Amino acid sequence: MEENEIIELAKTILSKNFDFLVKGIGDDAAVIRLEDNYLLLTSDMMVKETHIPSILSPSEIAFRVFTANVSDIVAMGGKPISFLISLGFKKVSREFLESFYLGLREASNLYNCPVVGGDTVRAETLILSGFCLGLTEKPIYREGRVGDKIYVTGNLGRVFSSLYIYYNFKDKIKEFEESYPEMFKKLRKPVARVDMLKDKELFTGATDISDGLGREINYFKNFQIYSEKIFKLIPKDVLDFCEEFNLNPLEVALNSGEEFELIITSKYKIKKAVEIGEIIERGRYLDDKPFKGRGYIHKFY
Repeated sequence: MEENEIIELAKTILSKNFDFLVKGIGDDAAVIRLEDNYLLLTSDMMVKETHIPSILSPSEIAFRVFTANVSDIVAMGGKPISFLISLGFKKVSREFLESFYLGLREASNLYNCPVVGGDTVRAETLILSGFCLGLTEKPIYREGRVGDKIYVTGNLGRVFSSLYIYYNFKDKIKEFEESYPEMFKKLRKPVARVDMLKDKELFTGATDISDGLGREINYFKNFQIYSEKIFKLIPKDVLDFCEEFNLNPLEVALNSGEEFELIITSKYKIKKAVEIGEIIERGRYLDDKPFKGRGYIHKFY
């Protein structure tokens, strides 16, 4: 089964109406109604073999799992208010844990979000499960209205590019990292776009890019996007990298996961973001041609 099929099955079996539950399974975070605002809850897991390149330090691993969870809260228009971390490992050293906890502390300070607990368990491989709570006066969903423009923050392609080097040229990582420092910086310490919350009143919809723009854009169901505009999101180092390795920059941008940038829909111009298309009545198109999703898909066969 693929990840989306597992989620749909869970929704079918587990979904139930509760007075306090505004949004359950299926968005970046669940939404619970409080008296004056809304509580957001999200969980994000990382496993050594799937998500954690061996070049990352324990501190960087911790920072990434913290960021992944905070990014979901931000995508829902929320401010993170607390974080829990559960760890599974077969054997662990004090040095690893000290470095890991320092990474959590760094992220906690950056996002002004305290670490308040978690759990540990023996496991055959390193497993990290983060859980984040947030608050918002008005949740933002993976929606958007016909005529809204579609925006993407920051830049795309650096994570894919650095992982391409990691998997294909492990013996030359240091050399490549010296040539492409910003690419590896985004792999090692991606930052959730909490800075965009100041403009959230302008958003009609949003989601974060964890599995690639080419996959996440499909949550908006009906859209027209343009490769010429997506190219504006690709930084020069990624373009240079693609030229060096004869890769298609557009495909790199569409498939680059764990970027933790935001896709935003709005009828207003969004500063610090690039317009890549619009929400339409019906269909999914890239340059006026039917668009089939790209990006990373978790498969369980």
